[in-house]
Amino acid sequence: MRRLAAALVTGALCAAVLAASSTSAVRARPRVSVIVDSIITAIPSTPPARSLLGRNIELNFLAVTCRRLVQPSCWYNGTRPPTAMDVILSSGGSLGETVVVESGYNEYVQVYSQDIDIVMQALVDSGVQTVLWVTLREQRPDYATMNEQIREAAGRWPQLVVVDWNAASKNRPWFNSDALHLNEQGAFGMARLLRKFVIQYACGGSCAGPPRPPQ
Repeated sequence: MRRLAAALVTGALCAAVLAASSTSAVRARPRVSVIVDSIITAIPSTPPARSLLGRNIELNFLAVTCRRLVQPSCWYNGTRPPTAMDVILSSGGSLGETVVVESGYNEYVQVYSQDIDIVMQALVDSGVQTVLWVTLREQRPDYATMNEQIREAAGRWPQLVVVDWNAASKNRPWFNSDALHLNEQGAFGMARLLRKFVIQYACGGSCAGPPRPPQ
């Protein structure tokens, strides 16, 4: 009887440890927030691309049309969507340690650099450790200037990592007629690019998972 009781106790303890380990594993998935404008909305609307980007992480996708960083967002469907600052300040520190930011196509080049700094300070204050900042596709001179401002900001902010979408997307059939918004191929192209950085910076390779599906 004593042996049986001991075995039952041991079994119960093992089950508790396994349950705790399982819960810990679930909680260990890194949370990655994606604060972007309409350019990247093709990813959440293309389920396989979203699944690729979100594999083994807790993906918090925050995309709205006309979003700006700090300046009031442009009008869309009779309202101004929340700015990146609105999202950060209302997050209560729940964004996670890694955040993807893409914004600029609706921005004012004259204040873009200072707005990057404002957003970076707010993200750091919220506990974010790495900001994956996506460059703009240089279809206008202003966008090239903003990309330079992003790179300059990386020199001021060690938390800022430049994700060079402009270079990655050159000569690719990834865009709608405006050469900016993504089609389905572009959704996969952007997801694959962001995935590389997420694996490296959000989880140190531990969320790599199985090979990606065929293109």
